Amino acid sequence: MKNPVSAKNPAGAPPSDYVQWLAELKLRYRRQQLKAAVLVNRAMLEFYWGVGHDIVERDFENVYGSGFFKKLSRDLKEKLDSPQGFSENNLRYMRSFYRLYSPCVSNLQQPVGEFDTAATDETVSPAVLFAIPWGHHVQIMNKCGGSSDNMNWQNFIRPISNLRCRRSSRSNAN
Repeated sequence: MKNPVSAKNPAGAPPSDYVQWLAELKLRYRRQQLKAAVLVNRAMLEFYWGVGHDIVERDFENVYGSGFFKKLSRDLKEKLDSPQGFSENNLRYMRSFYRLYSPCVSNLQQPVGEFDTAATDETVSPAVLFAIPWGHHVQIMNKCGGSSDNMNWQNFIRPISNLRCRRSSRSNAN
């Protein structure tokens, strides 16, 4: 019996089912890469949210003065093995991220496993908020000047929320 993987058709090319399977593996691999990237994005946004919360709630800027972000950036880079994302600017964005969204986010004081709560008309679901890539949040913060007063939440969050709901209902139907 011939080995199907090493079997070749008369022209010397692999069998068509092997080529089709290889294309399917490539597609499945890309899907898993995307899922992993989404999970990493969510985890990093939860971490950035926590850092922003700590900076705001502990009032570190007033305690340590104007050099706080420079010191924190230097200390994190020194203490962590392979630090990325801890520049002074990114740390300021973490603070702004928390300040901008905290008035409108529902149930973020819950344990991490409960972050997928639904939003009301006055709030933003953490599941929606943490699905948006960090670079997009940075652009939003730059356009809003870091103030939630400049945000029209209904126009901003509703389309994203509706899109996620439509995707969820499609995946549940399959």
